[in-house]
Amino acid sequence: MVWGMLSCAVVHPTDGSTPYGISLVEDITARKEAEERLKHLALHDSLTGLPNRALLIDRLEHALAGAGRSGRQVGLLYLDLDGFKQVNDSAGHVAGDELLVQAALRLQDAVRQGDTVGRLGGDEFAIICSDIHDHTDLEVVAARSLAALRSPFQLQAGTFTISASIGLALVGQGRSTTADAFLHEADTAMYTAKRAGKDRIGVADAGERARAARDTRLRPELETALAGNDLLMYGQPVVDLSDGSVVGVETLLRWNHPRRGILTPGDFLDVAEASPLMVPIGRRVLDESCRMAATWMRRLGDRAPDVHVNVSGRQLESGQLITDVRRALERHQLPPDRLVLELTETHMPLIADSLRSDLNRLRDRGVRIAIDDIGTGYSSLARITELPVDMLKIDLKFVSGLGSDPSCEAVVRAVLEIGRALGIAVVAEGVETAEQARLLADYGCETAQGYLYSRPHPEAQLGRQLLRGVRASA
Repeated sequence: MVWGMLSCAVVHPTDGSTPYGISLVEDITARKEAEERLKHLALHDSLTGLPNRALLIDRLEHALAGAGRSGRQVGLLYLDLDGFKQVNDSAGHVAGDELLVQAALRLQDAVRQGDTVGRLGGDEFAIICSDIHDHTDLEVVAARSLAALRSPFQLQAGTFTISASIGLALVGQGRSTTADAFLHEADTAMYTAKRAGKDRIGVADAGERARAARDTRLRPELETALAGNDLLMYGQPVVDLSDGSVVGVETLLRWNHPRRGILTPGDFLDVAEASPLMVPIGRRVLDESCRMAATWMRRLGDRAPDVHVNVSGRQLESGQLITDVRRALERHQLPPDRLVLELTETHMPLIADSLRSDLNRLRDRGVRIAIDDIGTGYSSLARITELPVDMLKIDLKFVSGLGSDPSCEAVVRAVLEIGRALGIAVVAEGVETAEQARLLADYGCETAQGYLYSRPHPEAQLGRQLLRGVRASA
C-alpha cells in the first residue's frame, strides 16, 4: 500500500493578478509504515510477537464489555511454564528465548479461532476466550494447551521437556469484574495448580476469588507504600543461650497501613510474592537492614550484633541477589561478615548451579547463609551438604512441642546433630518458655530467639534495647 499526503494552498499575488492554487503530493508511505511498526512494538512482545500485557488488558476489557451486553461468557487462562528456569540455568538465555518462541507458536495452534494468546512477561502467558458456553468449553482449550506444551522442545542446545500450570477463570451474566481483577483471579487459580503439583489446571473457588479481590485492592496500596515510607523494619534479637547476650538480630518487615495500622507479613506478603513488587521490596529490606546494622556497629563497636535478613523466592529467581547484596554492603560500609542471608528450606529446590555459584561468591566475601524453617521443607541431608550453608534455623513449630511431643523433640535433636556433624551453627526459633530454653541448652543448642527473650521491636526501641546491653527481656 502506498500512502500519500495532499497539501493545498491559495496564493494571492502582491501585484494584484489573479489568485492561483498550489498542490503538493508527498509520498509518506515510509513514515506511515514506521508509525505502524512503533504502534505494533508498543502493543506486542518483541520476542514472540504476541500481544503484550497492555494489549491483553485492552482486549480483555472489550471482551468483558461485550459479555455484559450480549450475555456471552468470557474465559481466561493464565499459564506459567513449569521447568523453564532449569532450561535457562542449564542451557542459557538464548535457549530459553528459543523455547518461549516455540511455546508461543504451539499455544496459537492449540486455541480456537478468535481466541487471543498473549505474553504477560517472563514465562507467563494468557489466553482470552471471548465466546464461552461453560467451564467445559474453557477446560477443553486449557487441556489442548497443556498437551501442546508437554511435547519435547527441539532447541539448538538440545531437547528439553517442560509442562505448564494453568489457571482458569470465567465471567458470565450476573457477575461483573474489571480486567485487572479478572487477570488476578486467573493468576490465583494458576498458583492453585502449582501447589497441587504443576502440569495441571487450577480453578479459583469462591474463597480464592475473594482473596483475588483482596489482592487486587492491596496491590496498588502496597505500591504506594513502597514508593513512600510506609514499609518499616522491626528486629528480633538472637541470643546466646549460655548468658542471654544478643549475638544477632533478625530484621522483620512491617507495613504502616494508613487505615489499618501496623501490618505483619502475614497480612500482605503473599500479595507481594505473587507480583513484581517482591524484588524491589526485598531490595529495600536488604538495604535498610544493612543500614541498621552499620548504625549498631558505630554505636556498639565489637558488641554489635550481626544482622539476619530474609530472602524471598522471587529474589532468588531474579538473578539480582548478588548485585543487591554488594551494593547494600558498600553503600552502608557494613563488613560482609556481619550479614546473614536467611533462605527458607522450601527455597532449596530453587537453588540451581548459577545461584549456588552466586551464594559461594558471597560466602567468599564473608557473607553467611542460613537455612530457615528447617523441618518444614523435608530436604534431604544430601541437599543441605551440597549447598553453601553456615547456619540452620529450627522451625518454631518443633520448638513449641519440646517437653510435650516426642516427635518434635526428635526433629530438634536430629537438626542439632546434623549441625554438629557438619560444623554448622544452629538457631532455635520461637522459644517462649524457660523449659524450652533449658531443654535446648541440654541438647547442645547455643543460640535461640523468641518471645521468651524479646518480641520484635521497631528500630528506635530495638536500638535502645541493644544500647542497654540487654539480656533480651521483652
